[in-house]
Amino acid sequence: MQKIIEHVLYDMKRSFRYGVFHFFFSSVFIQLLRMVSRILIVRFLTPSQVGNIGVISTVINFTSIMAGFGINASLLKYISESISFEEKNKILFHSVVLSLIFSISITLFLFLFLQIPHILSDSVSQFYLKFFIWILPFKVIFNLLLSLYHGEKKIKMRSIVNFIQMFILLTGVTLGTFLWKLNGYVFSNIFIFLITGILSLSVLMKRYNITHMEKSLIKKLMKFAIFSLFANEFALIVSTADILSISYLLKSSTSVAYYFVAVSLMRSFRLIPSAITQTALPYISERSTSNNKVRKMYYALLKKMAILMFFVILILYFIGGPLIVILFGKDYAHSIPLLKVLLIGLFFWSLGNVGGVTLLARGRPDLNFYTVVIEGIINIVLNILLIKRYGIIGAAVSTSFTYFLRFIINLILCRKELKGGKDEG
Repeated sequence: MQKIIEHVLYDMKRSFRYGVFHFFFSSVFIQLLRMVSRILIVRFLTPSQVGNIGVISTVINFTSIMAGFGINASLLKYISESISFEEKNKILFHSVVLSLIFSISITLFLFLFLQIPHILSDSVSQFYLKFFIWILPFKVIFNLLLSLYHGEKKIKMRSIVNFIQMFILLTGVTLGTFLWKLNGYVFSNIFIFLITGILSLSVLMKRYNITHMEKSLIKKLMKFAIFSLFANEFALIVSTADILSISYLLKSSTSVAYYFVAVSLMRSFRLIPSAITQTALPYISERSTSNNKVRKMYYALLKKMAILMFFVILILYFIGGPLIVILFGKDYAHSIPLLKVLLIGLFFWSLGNVGGVTLLARGRPDLNFYTVVIEGIINIVLNILLIKRYGIIGAAVSTSFTYFLRFIINLILCRKELKGGKDEG
C-alpha cells in the first residue's frame, strides 16, 4: 500500500512539473464554463434553434481544420525538437504566412460555396454560416499561438491564454444569446474571434524576424501538415458524421438537439485524457528517435489511461442521466440513453488517443491519416444504416463502435512502429 501511495505521489509531482495539472485544471474550468454556457443557451433558445447551432458548430469545426491546413501540427512538432533559435524563427515565420494564405483562401471559397441555394438541408443554418465562416482566419491564428506555446513546452502559458480566450468567448456568446437569441449567438462569436485573432497575430509577429520563404522548409512543413490535415479532417468526420446524418436522414432539428446535448456532455469529459496526452506530446516528440523510450512512455500512458477512464466512465454512467435532466431540463430526457451508449465510445476514444498522439510525436501523421480514413468510411456507412433503422440511438452505437475500432488500429500500428530494440533498465 505504501509503495502504491509513493508511486501516485511521484506521478503527481511529475505531472505538476510537466504542466499536466495546469492543462487539466484549465481544461476543467473551460469545460465548466462551456457547460454552464451551453445550459443557458439551450434554455434561451427553442429546441429547433439548438438544432441549428448543432449544424453550425459541426460545419465550423469541420472547416476550421481545412482552414488551418495542419500547419499548427507542423509547428508544434518541429518547434519542440532540439534545434537552433534561428531554425525555430524560420519555422514560426513560415507557419504564420502559410496559415494566413490557406485560411483566407478557404474562407473565400466557402463563402462562395454557401451562396448555392439549399446546399444544406437546414436553410437557417446555411444563412448564418455565410457570416460565421469569417471567424476561420482568426481562429486559425489563435490556434497557431497555442501550438507555439505547446511546442515550446510552455504548458502553463498555453493554459492561461486558452482559458482567458474561452472565458471571454463563452461569457460574451451567452450574453449575446440572452439578448438577441440566435442572432446574438452568431455575431458575438464573430466579434470575439476577430479581437482574439488580431491580438494573437500581434503576439506572433513580435516573436519572429521576417525572413525570406524557403522552398525546402515549405516542403518540410507541408509534408507533415498535409497528413495532419487529412487525419484531423477524417477524425472530425467520425465525430460529426452522426449529427450531419441525423440532420439529413431524419430531417428533425429536435432530434439533432437531443443528440447534440448527449454528445456534447460526453465530449466535455474528453478533457481528462486530452490533458494527459497533449501534455505528453512534446516530450514524446523530444524522444522520438528512441524506440525504447517512446515504447515505455506509450505503454505506461495506455495502462494509466485505461485504469483512470474505467472509473470515470463508471461514475458517469450512474450520474449522467440525472445530470442531463438537472442541467438541461426534462425535455432532454431523450438524451439519457444516448449518453450511456456514447460513454462506451469515450473509453475507447481515450485509449485510442494515446496511440494517435504517440504516432504524431514520432513524426508519423501518415499512419494517423490511414487510420481515420478507415474510421471515416466505416462510420459514415454505419450511420446511414443504423440511423435509418434505429433512429438517433443508431448514431450513438455507430460512434462508439468506430472509437473502439480506432483504438484497435492504433494499438496495432504503435506495436509495429515501436518494435525492436531492448528496453533500458
